[in-house]
Amino acid sequence: MGSKRCGRVSIIGRGNVGKSTLFNSLLGEKFSIVTKWGGATRQPMTGILNIDWGEVVLVDTPTYIYPRNKLEKIMLSFIKKSLLSSHLALFVVDATFPPSPLELEICSLLRKSKIPSFLLINKMDMVKDFVLEQRMEEYINAFRKTFFYEVMPISAQLGDNLPLLLKRIKAYLPEKEPIFRNPPRPPEELLLKETIREEVTNYYHDKRPQSMEIIIKEFRRPEKKGKTYILAFLYIEDERLFPKIMGYKGKLLNEAKHLARLRCERFLKEPVYLDLILREKKRWRNDLEALKEFGYVKKGIV
Repeated sequence: MGSKRCGRVSIIGRGNVGKSTLFNSLLGEKFSIVTKWGGATRQPMTGILNIDWGEVVLVDTPTYIYPRNKLEKIMLSFIKKSLLSSHLALFVVDATFPPSPLELEICSLLRKSKIPSFLLINKMDMVKDFVLEQRMEEYINAFRKTFFYEVMPISAQLGDNLPLLLKRIKAYLPEKEPIFRNPPRPPEELLLKETIREEVTNYYHDKRPQSMEIIIKEFRRPEKKGKTYILAFLYIEDERLFPKIMGYKGKLLNEAKHLARLRCERFLKEPVYLDLILREKKRWRNDLEALKEFGYVKKGIV
């Protein structure tokens, strides 16, 4: 029996390339949210994959975007910190699109990190074989300054080539005993918050979802029989959007709340009463105090 292998693997990519879908598919469980709009992943999400040959600590890093505000600068710092502590990076691109200038910036970041990197051409199921070959060549040529240890087409959605990917990941991790005998899950309240945010922002995908945030103010399970109570605030930056979010007599907000409640019930496997309250927090993405309140900056750290 060979030695076990264990290491940390960061998944990096721009918005809507299937980065979080890959993270969830490898883990076999949904931890990271998947949305219709780019830039949904704001904080690193960690999942532990235990397999016969060892353990993979997977990190779904925030969406890589040009930082235009303090939140996005923090997201970029999360990515850099994750790469510094990783043994391997998985750079995910989209086979249905040609290389972008943003992805050239990611290549530069990977070169500076000096860790082994894989280039994963995702959504291979959505293009014809000859287009896939052409697109792979385009990416390799565009990224020629960056050395990738592996270049591989995958389908994160359907699972195509994921067993092969895991086999190749094994080769680049150090020989080491697994760290977690009983792998921890992300905090339940964080997963609930992200579940509500996914459902709400997908519902309002055409109403500036990038400026929306969900904060759980109260999470209370019943002592005996009854429903779990969740009080969540939906923050937006501009109160002028209130009528579009609320709808006539609050119909749109109630529909969003209904969808979010159903998702919470599926996640918790128990009845839920969800209160979803709309609030304004002006320019919160550039407000350090708001970012501390929302958990993106540790209190006492500027």
